[in-house]
Amino acid sequence: MITLEGSHFTIVDYRDFYDVPRRILAKDDAGQYWVFSSFFDEDVDEYQDRFSLYFAGSDLAEAKVAFVKHCEFESGQPLISVSILRFAFDATTRSAFTIVER
Repeated sequence: MITLEGSHFTIVDYRDFYDVPRRILAKDDAGQYWVFSSFFDEDVDEYQDRFSLYFAGSDLAEAKVAFVKHCEFESGQPLISVSILRFAFDATTRSAFTIVER
């Protein structure tokens, strides 16, 4: 089971910014890379209110390849889904975030 409360992530790359980045490649404090994704739902004309989480490995080059593939909708099965309300972004909403308990 994955526990994310209190986990801090540094944003390496992002795409589809709407109030916050909606596809994020981030590095955790242990040096692991993760893809967080909140896709646009055409049926309701809004972004999802959750991020799906995908593991992208421990190598930056491989993580960047995985992120590009993910952005092209080759995402696979997410590990978990996390409410966007649990994301505490830095002031710029582009550099880092922490997942908080809500």
